[in-house]
Amino acid sequence: MGARMGYDLHISRAIFDPYAERYPIAIEEVRLLVSRTPWLSMPNGTVIVPDGSDTLWMWHFNGQISAKNPSDHLKRRMVEMAGLLDAWVTGDYGELYELHDGEVTTREATPDERFGPSGCITRGRGIPGITEQEWLRLVAAQPDFTLMTTITARLPSGPKQIPCPPVPCWTAHPSGQPIPFFYDDPDIQVHRPDPPIIRRMRDLATHLNARAVDDWDHDLTP
Repeated sequence: MGARMGYDLHISRAIFDPYAERYPIAIEEVRLLVSRTPWLSMPNGTVIVPDGSDTLWMWHFNGQISAKNPSDHLKRRMVEMAGLLDAWVTGDYGELYELHDGEVTTREATPDERFGPSGCITRGRGIPGITEQEWLRLVAAQPDFTLMTTITARLPSGPKQIPCPPVPCWTAHPSGQPIPFFYDDPDIQVHRPDPPIIRRMRDLATHLNARAVDDWDHDLTP
């Protein structure tokens, strides 16, 4: 896909751009990568890639590395950087950029790679939303919730635990895996809710005078 007005490319550990901050590439990782890569520099926090007489640049923001209207050379360099960071290169529409036989190609993410449907605890439109403070107070009172600073990310190499901003996780799922409940102002979002998760969401919703709904605002049922 060629460059276009306002088209951004991202090196990210989340295929869906708005979720990059939940599965972040830390600035310390970027600095370490730059220090080990001869064709990269990072003056004043901006990642620089030389291209003959031109200078191509990227920026680190909200847990990802981004470039606007990247040239073919920069796309290739971003794919190479992503390989070193075990991250994806994604376009504005969730398309993935990869190297095949020495050429940069694009493809759609597979269903397993995508985040899938989400569930949401919400009070709905026209009603004061859930504040982060009341959400944190509620989960602090729940014995089956823990505030965690690591999260399982779906990376090109497979699922892997990475550092993340503190997120309340439900720790009593039958799988034994902690389930992140993300605060998404003014709602609470959970990826791929299965029946046990839905039952826990509905219970929490009663404490918040809210509803547990799917992406189409339909009530979730186990």
